[in-house]
This record gives sequence, C-alpha cells and structure tokens, in this order.
Amino acid sequence: MLESPGSEYPERLIAMSLLPVAPARRPRSGHRGHPCIAPFTRKITAVSASVIAGLLASTHSRIAGADCLPNPPANGQTVTCTGPAPTTVPLDASAAAGVTVNVNADAVITGTTNLITLGPGAQLNNFGSIQPVSTGAGNIGAVALGANSVLRNFGTLATSGFNALTFASIGNGTVLSNEFGGRILVNGDLATGLIASVIIANN
Repeated sequence: MLESPGSEYPERLIAMSLLPVAPARRPRSGHRGHPCIAPFTRKITAVSASVIAGLLASTHSRIAGADCLPNPPANGQTVTCTGPAPTTVPLDASAAAGVTVNVNADAVITGTTNLITLGPGAQLNNFGSIQPVSTGAGNIGAVALGANSVLRNFGTLATSGFNALTFASIGNGTVLSNEFGGRILVNGDLATGLIASVIIANN
C-alpha cells in the first residue's frame, strides 16, 4: 500500500533535522589545527637562528683574530700572533722594551714589508710561519733594532724575492736561534736566512 506524501515523510524529515551534526574537519596543512605544534616550531626556529648566529660569530672571531695583538705593545707586554687566516698586518714593537712575541703554530705572517720589528730586550718565539716577500727593498721577516734580544725559530722561516731576509739583528748582544725542528727556506737572489752577531743552529 502506498503511503501518501503528506503522512510520515514530514515527521521523518523533522526527526532527521534534530540529529546533532559533527563540525567539518579542516584539512591538515603544516602545524595548523594542533595548538601544540606552533610553539614547538617557533622554538626550533629560534634555536636554529641562535646556532647560525653563533657559527657566524665564531667564524668572524677566527678571521678577526688572525693578527698579532696587542699591536703596538707596551713595555713588557706579551704579543700573540694567531691564525688560521694569514695576516699581512706588520707588528711594530720597536718603541717598547722587554716585549715577548709568540707566533702560534697555526699563524702565517706574510707581506711585502718588515713583518715584525722589535725593540731592545725582546724575545720572539716562532712556532708558525713567517714569510717575508721582497720586491727589491730587502724586506725582513723579523728584525731586532735594540740590543739583547733573542729570536727563536721552532717553525718555518721562508723568504721570497730579491734581497729578502728571515731574521736580522741590528743591536748588539742579540741571539738568533734556529731550534730543533725549525726550517729556514731561502728563495730569491741575495736572500739570506739569519744575520746577527750571534747565530745558533740546533737542527
């Protein structure tokens, strides 16, 4: 038996319309939809930024530290020359007395001028590489202008060009010493390894 259109259908429609309707689910995209993911992502971004900033600061400090400091020094100060980047900034300690200069093993000092100039009573300990490059003017790797200085080479002294010098002394009583393991490489016409009143070769 067919039911009439106006008998039960309206009641069923009314009953269905009263049923609770679940809210539509958002499609997942990134961290939206989960309140715990957004702060976590922000933390990761902040940590990554700080790590990158630290690496850049570390790189900058290493490059900026590739010099001999302090320069110029005062009387009795200790100067440290560091690497790893080569430095072409000359050290002028000629106006100070009793200065100690330590060239670290990773340091490279090079250039077309006198690289290290010392005053009286100085001590130089080279564990790195001092490389004067001469264009004819007779540039020197390290020169002691005053008396009673000691220049010791444990690393490498290398000349390049005409009339270049590695270590030289003008003052009296200065000792230039090539210690065990130290190397002196002379390249260039009239280039010289050591010139002083006292020269000691221990290798």
